[in-house]
Amino acid sequence: MLELKQISLAFGQQQVLKGISLSVATGDIVCLLGESGCGKTSLLRVIAGLERDFMGEVWLDGALINTLPVEKRNMGLMFQDFGLFPHLNVEQNVAFGLKMRGEPLPVQKQQAQQMINRVGLESFEGRDVSTLSGGQKQRVALARSLITKPNLLMLDEPLGSLDATLRMRLAQDLRHNLKENRLTSLYVTHDQSEAFAIADWVAVMKEGRIEQIAPPLALYRQPRTQYVANFLGFNNVLAVSHWQGGIAETAIGVLPVAKRCSEVCIHPDAIAIVEKEGVEAILAEVVLMGEKYRLTARIGETLLHFNCSSWEDVPPIGEAIQLAWRTDGIISLDDSL
Repeated sequence: MLELKQISLAFGQQQVLKGISLSVATGDIVCLLGESGCGKTSLLRVIAGLERDFMGEVWLDGALINTLPVEKRNMGLMFQDFGLFPHLNVEQNVAFGLKMRGEPLPVQKQQAQQMINRVGLESFEGRDVSTLSGGQKQRVALARSLITKPNLLMLDEPLGSLDATLRMRLAQDLRHNLKENRLTSLYVTHDQSEAFAIADWVAVMKEGRIEQIAPPLALYRQPRTQYVANFLGFNNVLAVSHWQGGIAETAIGVLPVAKRCSEVCIHPDAIAIVEKEGVEAILAEVVLMGEKYRLTARIGETLLHFNCSSWEDVPPIGEAIQLAWRTDGIISLDDSL
């Protein structure tokens, strides 16, 4: 559906995008995930035609669209505030794109009603949008985006202004709606939980480049670089002092690592407290993080962070413990050679 080839963009001397290539299949939801200023929104603006002074190629449905005007690209946009018109009711907001196309009023009303029903807002046609909840506003914005049958829907932090609990619930609702309508989508966020809940593919961006792209579970299990590991909150990065024959020497002992590297990451989900035959450590910190606990243990001068799901399994802080880790949770980092 969408293919980007070596997209670069600069504002004066500042290089905002640096040779980004990306393919998005029909019906897929691809999330651009990264810190503020990494280039996520700038990339959306290039695709939408709002930035024209860039290098590279934008292909949509097999056609090069670099010079195609914004209004002819048939793309939908959803923003953080949903961009609803406060002086229009729900039906009028949803039908707005058809009105701009010059469709007859009966066609506007009929298709708006169908779309309102599709997103589960029956009987809301005449409601003032200022009286709607955050979830209802999201569905109005989605209906307005869908009614023009866009080739591609782009969403720029559409849930960013909502509290965490509501954001996760609406993320799941939004994915359901996008999938039900088979809508190819690019979704921008800085929140990894949101990205994992919505996307088929997650592209982690760093300083104008895509650092890694993978399905959510694969990205979570196997971050490829130290930046991605740290961005996901995996801080168990260890220097490798020597590697030979699949064995890496580190500050906490030898680890099985198939690929030569100068740094490894031990996944926090791969570490556990054991009763015997583990590595001796001291429990230094316990932090409650929603439905799990994040424990920090000290092995010599090295801190390891790992997860525990039950308070009953958490020893007192300062207690001597033994740790073990699964070999499939030991990750060699590609950028550490």
